[in-house]
Amino acid sequence: QLRSLGIVQTCEVLKAGLPTRIRFADIEAQYRHLLPTKVQNMFRNLSAPGFAEAILWALRVPSDAYQQGKTRIFFKTGKVSLLHELLSIDMSGEDGD
Repeated sequence: QLRSLGIVQTCEVLKAGLPTRIRFADIEAQYRHLLPTKVQNMFRNLSAPGFAEAILWALRVPSDAYQQGKTRIFFKTGKVSLLHELLSIDMSGEDGD
């Protein structure tokens, strides 16, 4: 019964030190619109997991700070703040787009 509820997997994730989990779709919904139009167009064909990976790469989030699951990214303790840095970056560029 515990296995079917996912509790065992949740305990394993927490034991590995990855307590913060965010759905790929949530990352995409929160951050895609912040990108300049030209960049949005470049990323338009990416799936939600691909978009999330591209954002983490662009922000130079160390790969040991998170792990990708099937539907979510799992961040180590205190590392999700790296993703929130995107909110403070001015990406308007010289041409405003």
